Amino acid sequence: MARPGKEEKEWVITMTDLEDFHPDDRQTMRNFHSWLKATGRCSGTWSAYKYALVKVSEHLPAPLVEASKEDMVQAVGELRDEDLKRSTVSMMLSKLKGFYKWLSQDGSYPEPVAWITTDSVSTVVLPDELLSRENIRAMIDACTNSRDRAIVAVIF
Repeated sequence: MARPGKEEKEWVITMTDLEDFHPDDRQTMRNFHSWLKATGRCSGTWSAYKYALVKVSEHLPAPLVEASKEDMVQAVGELRDEDLKRSTVSMMLSKLKGFYKWLSQDGSYPEPVAWITTDSVSTVVLPDELLSRENIRAMIDACTNSRDRAIVAVIF
């Protein structure tokens, strides 16, 4: 079931979903898609995996299913050199490792991706990033009615 306010995309895989993959990877991707669906993942999960796997495969000389550790080292290095946010690269590498873990069928990370580490992206808010009491008071004072003042006061 989709979250309120979000439409759930239909869980159907089409040829256009697979055309960005190497022909030798397409059947594996169909199987992976079926597994994601069968295990209750939402369609957005497939979209995230597809984005990550297509992006990585652009840097590989071989299909994903045949890539060696050396191929993966090269591809990951090139991916990190792209103009992408650190959190995006971390997500893509996490999805890549998840795919290979599924591919191994024993729950372990196979050699091509076992060496990859993903950065946890900090969500910590530093004190100097917070609004000061003076800033909050100025926001409240700038409100033109009591409803807006109450909303700002409750939020902060």
